[in-house]
Amino acid sequence: NRKLPVFFNSPGGEVRAATSLGRVLRQQGITASVGKTSPNACAGLAADACQKLLKKPDGPVPARVTSYGGQCNSACVYALIGAKTREVAPDAVVGVHAVSLKLTVRVLRGPPLSQARLNAMAKSRLNDVNENLRDYVVEMGIDPELFDLSAGISPNRVHVLSRDELATYRIDTR
Repeated sequence: NRKLPVFFNSPGGEVRAATSLGRVLRQQGITASVGKTSPNACAGLAADACQKLLKKPDGPVPARVTSYGGQCNSACVYALIGAKTREVAPDAVVGVHAVSLKLTVRVLRGPPLSQARLNAMAKSRLNDVNENLRDYVVEMGIDPELFDLSAGISPNRVHVLSRDELATYRIDTR
């Protein structure tokens, strides 16, 4: 019954998984933030040496969470906004962009699909995904302008939200 906060540090991922996680966070009344875990034993070590050290822990690894260097980009933002309470420190990064979609089609019988047909299928699926995402943003009490902003940013770029945008879109609930 403990409601420990969740700290995200992610460059992004899969949108469907992020919205599912966001709904779980909301249902459980969890607080989320953006932060990076720094294991105490890794102080002063190079990243590869730290990873090697952490491969065989003998129990819990003492660490501290810091917002500096923490990031929540792309699909991570959809998980973050699901939390009931969201706290984003000034030195944490939250970035958005449009969803990209990889469509894989396997034709078992008959002639291969034309490129025009494949493009139409991809466009239709992407429209469905975007519609569901916009609904999710509204469901989570976030200003839908966040989705509109995101949809206008190429999937190859990231728009880092300013402090004003975090407040305007109601991402930071403080």
